Amino acid sequence: MLKKYFSFFVILITLFYYDQKVVRAYDYIDPNNKSSVQEMITQIYDAKEQYEDLVGNKNKQDEIILASNNLFWWPIGSTETEEINGLLYAKGEPASIKVTSNFGNKESFRTSKHGGIDIGNAGNGPGVLNIIAVKAGEVIYPVKDSQTTYPDNGYYGNPDGGGFGNYVKIKHSDGTYTVYAHLAQNSITVRAGDVVDQGQVIGKMGHSGSSTATHLHFEVRIGSDSSASRAYPLDYVDPNNPRPMSYGSGNSFSLTTTILSKEEFVGRMKDYYKRTNKKGFYNNFVLNAEEIYDTSLANNVNPELVVVTAGTEENWSLSAACQYTNNYWGIGITNGKGCNSGGKYSSLSEGIAAYAKVLNSYNEYGKYSEAIKNRYNERASANCDPSGYGLPGTLEGMQSMYSHIGEYRYNPGGSGLGGCYYLNIIYGKSYCSTVATCAGSKNCSKESQTTICEQNDYTAWQIKKKVQLRYDIFGL
Repeated sequence: MLKKYFSFFVILITLFYYDQKVVRAYDYIDPNNKSSVQEMITQIYDAKEQYEDLVGNKNKQDEIILASNNLFWWPIGSTETEEINGLLYAKGEPASIKVTSNFGNKESFRTSKHGGIDIGNAGNGPGVLNIIAVKAGEVIYPVKDSQTTYPDNGYYGNPDGGGFGNYVKIKHSDGTYTVYAHLAQNSITVRAGDVVDQGQVIGKMGHSGSSTATHLHFEVRIGSDSSASRAYPLDYVDPNNPRPMSYGSGNSFSLTTTILSKEEFVGRMKDYYKRTNKKGFYNNFVLNAEEIYDTSLANNVNPELVVVTAGTEENWSLSAACQYTNNYWGIGITNGKGCNSGGKYSSLSEGIAAYAKVLNSYNEYGKYSEAIKNRYNERASANCDPSGYGLPGTLEGMQSMYSHIGEYRYNPGGSGLGGCYYLNIIYGKSYCSTVATCAGSKNCSKESQTTICEQNDYTAWQIKKKVQLRYDIFGL
């Protein structure tokens, strides 16, 4: 017992000694210079966070890896806008701005650490700078018009909109949420239930709510809509790379997750059948919608993708001779081959599990990962349409390997051989009359080989069909 107390007193004396000898920051700064003190505190806080990252904050590292595969755009839109199908986009180079308050800051006027980043106004007042959706998703706030009409008379503690003033919250298919706060009065163009595209204008920068100047407060939340789920936004958005390409056109969707609950998924499947009266869709998929949803998530595949791929591959039906195969995804079936040449599964669930296994080959650690990266670099270097290639773990990345038009421009070609059959669909029915072609797979000249960008555009065409079908069924 005496030895225990002796050790305790040795520790106390040691700590006291080092307290007198260690250099202390406040001995070297003017305590009356608040900005200097704040700057040092901020630097210490930043250093602490960097250290925690280095010593193995694996969750945060995983988030950063996730972000590299599901890149968000910078939320400040370009000055120039473009109207597409009645929607306004500001996808160009964003206005030049800077982050005025970082995540985790504890300024003197705050009662808690900052849950997002504040982005400055570049000298503009409310209602000037376009704010865009950083990624495609479903709007969950505002719900009604009255939540968009708060005046641009912000001050610290202003309770309008719970302090956020006029704001937008978007739910994304990868389980993230984004928040865009203090928007200008009457500038918000979207409402709950709307599905927005990456780059779509959702409002204008403003000065509403608990705001000390015109700015955007931007948040990223991981896994839930709780404020406890707020993450460091600069792990997800980069002002130095404001329009990164991972999902190509921005209209793609996750290979593994859905934003839809089971009830929403089933309901939208039923609604699509009512609109289209597609019997194969009803018999094979609507009647099994709950099973599809549960089995898909259990096998780490997006149930939307399971349905959409089956629709584009087999139109949700199999011939009578192949119905028993339960292979609606063309697993193991090359172009031009019959349904009996591919996988055969005893149930719909077994078929979904097999499809999920195929998708795993195209993720970050799958066997095709390096090949996808090489194809990404090849197509990017050739300045091909960015909607036709992507990184591992994305639909574009998977389709860049999965969609193959054929080595040559076969004329006329067919749905099996490809070539001109598809090129004339993609580029116009007379396209192949303007380029070198060959009749079959033998004795084809080098000039009749399909180009990198023709292969790329075939991928983009296939993706577009999937994206459109997903929108038609699920409204996403």
